[in-house]
Amino acid sequence: MIELGKVSLEWGTMMIQLVILLFIVAVIVLPIVILIKWNRHSKINELERRIEALERERLK
Repeated sequence: MIELGKVSLEWGTMMIQLVILLFIVAVIVLPIVILIKWNRHSKINELERRIEALERERLK
């Protein structure tokens, strides 16, 4: 238990609050990271298609 003047916190309560906070942060951050990776992947695929088209056009 941590004594902060008139307020005391138990370790169990603090750990539960920490887990809940980390879960909330993960729920917010994870979709953003997934969208960024998906967007980057789709842009790379688009660039690869354009390069292939240019190479085919050049070889004609």
